[in-house]
Amino acid sequence: MEEQKQRKKQDVRDRQLQEELKKRRVEMGVQSNIKGVKQELKALIFKEDESARKIKNPTEKQVQLVDLMEEEDRDREILNAFMKKYAKIWKFMFQRYANQAYSTKGKKDFDDMGRKTEQINLAEVTKILKEHNTFPNLISKDEISSLIRLINIHSNQENSNDIAMLDYGQFLQLIPQLALLCFSRPPIDKSHLPPVESLRALLQQWEDATRARGKSTQLFEDPD
Repeated sequence: MEEQKQRKKQDVRDRQLQEELKKRRVEMGVQSNIKGVKQELKALIFKEDESARKIKNPTEKQVQLVDLMEEEDRDREILNAFMKKYAKIWKFMFQRYANQAYSTKGKKDFDDMGRKTEQINLAEVTKILKEHNTFPNLISKDEISSLIRLINIHSNQENSNDIAMLDYGQFLQLIPQLALLCFSRPPIDKSHLPPVESLRALLQQWEDATRARGKSTQLFEDPD
């Protein structure tokens, strides 16, 4: 049993390294290939160790997506139920902030323009978090950018020209990842609790910020 657990942890680590490797290839414009993967992974581990020594902010860590499929079935079901319960809030946030930072200047492809209206970009996500007292208090802009890129890669969109943008389905993937990152360290560390508690804390943060700005919190209080 212990050997199976160790093997499972190693499999998760290998998948995380593969995702990180794909991200690095996208950033550098290198096409994926099978040859030399082991050597690249070893080099990547070395680079991660080197990067860890250079981090200026001790609360800012290497950004990785949390594999929710590795969570206990009960915890995963509770998290999914919470996301569904507050679906109107996620939809409102996406529709309210998407396209605020998008310019059509120089755009001639109407299909491309149409796709942009159904996506949200880094600046717009950052604005959501800033206006709801989450950025820069609990997360940095680099970390937000990394999460968005990783979700694109995880969704097999690494060949997209807009890897810094998310459609609504990807935005829904971003929400729990934001919560788990923001509340995995001081000043509010909930990493020892079930994942839904981090999501609950993020929503409470947004509700408090909305109330402080003098806006209605009815949608938070009565999501139905």
